[in-house]
Amino acid sequence: MRHKHRFVRWEMDIALDLDMPIVAVNLNGKREMDVDLCPPILRSEYIVHLSFKARIIKYALDNFPPLYRQRSPGARGALHYPPSIYRSVGLD
Repeated sequence: MRHKHRFVRWEMDIALDLDMPIVAVNLNGKREMDVDLCPPILRSEYIVHLSFKARIIKYALDNFPPLYRQRSPGARGALHYPPSIYRSVGLD
């Protein structure tokens, strides 16, 4: 388990260094950042947090990268989709 933690941390460091858009998926169903479970390295980063549902994950993968590329310089902070987006993909 200890080695998995290091590997995941390494992946996060690389993604941040490469300025890649990150979609954080909450396995517990939360639709926004779960402060208790989100790794500290990601808590203030410009990433989108969402629930572990295929439709919203697909939506995020299709829509978040362009939004990420168009963000203002220095933009930071956790993002999440409002209930209207979940409804638009068929989730209540």
